[in-house]
Amino acid sequence: MFRKNKHFNKAKLEHKLYLARENPEPVFDLSECYLRDVPSGVYSLCKVFLKESLRLEDNCLSSLSGGGQLKDLHRLKILNISNNTFNSLPDDIFLLKNLRELYVHNNHLKKLPETLCKVVNLRILDVSNNVLKFLPENLGELVNLVYLNLIGNERLKYFPRSLCRAQRIKNLEADSRNFIYPPSSVVENGAESVLRYICSDVGVPFSPSEETATELSPQSPETEENNDNFQFPLLPWVVHFAFCPTIIQSLVSQQEGSVQPFEEIPSLIAISLRITFISQSADRRTLVKCENMGARKT
Repeated sequence: MFRKNKHFNKAKLEHKLYLARENPEPVFDLSECYLRDVPSGVYSLCKVFLKESLRLEDNCLSSLSGGGQLKDLHRLKILNISNNTFNSLPDDIFLLKNLRELYVHNNHLKKLPETLCKVVNLRILDVSNNVLKFLPENLGELVNLVYLNLIGNERLKYFPRSLCRAQRIKNLEADSRNFIYPPSSVVENGAESVLRYICSDVGVPFSPSEETATELSPQSPETEENNDNFQFPLLPWVVHFAFCPTIIQSLVSQQEGSVQPFEEIPSLIAISLRITFISQSADRRTLVKCENMGARKT
């Protein structure tokens, strides 16, 4: 798993894993550990502890496969895997549905998977200093993209025509001298120049929105499950507890990281309460609000 000083790097990793569990901040930081593989179970830990940022930069990684199932990273908003040895990204990168920022600069990427274009919440994409020759044909599906960095990919000569749909791009960096489409004289003038050229060529209006990028609702595999099987994850909650101590006590009495099935909450209370679970990711507070609806034993 490690290179260079094995014992030092192992101790450093263990310390960072400890911090990830104990620190309420939404960042899971495993940078600069000289890892050759993502440690097993990291992705499930990100899920359990509601992490929104995973830092894996400055390691020796060539794959994301070791950390678990990528679907466990569905809450992730920031992924940094820069300064590693990646040749490619996994096709199932689209499972990171809520990703906003992806940093993959200073690797050995030869191509980007078409499935990356399904990560439609993406706003920042930095793939500078790789060996890309082509961009995905459907790159324009990233309609919320505002920053695209392609500097240092000297083989790159073409932008896909689909880019005309990504009209929120404000900052586009590329080595203009090598471009054929659009011409280098267009590319060197930046994002608006490139988008206007492609829009004109394709025959669509250039009308960038003045509004901020669309914030799509967080998507999660759990939302597709039957509500009858709903479970409350026991996480580092900030609990607003006004009316129903019995339910909160029932939930938090389990070990952290386990789950408490809804149907196991005493039925006398469960049938008489409306329980709203609100995740406030911006400031890392989670609120469980229980409103007593005047339950009576039937």
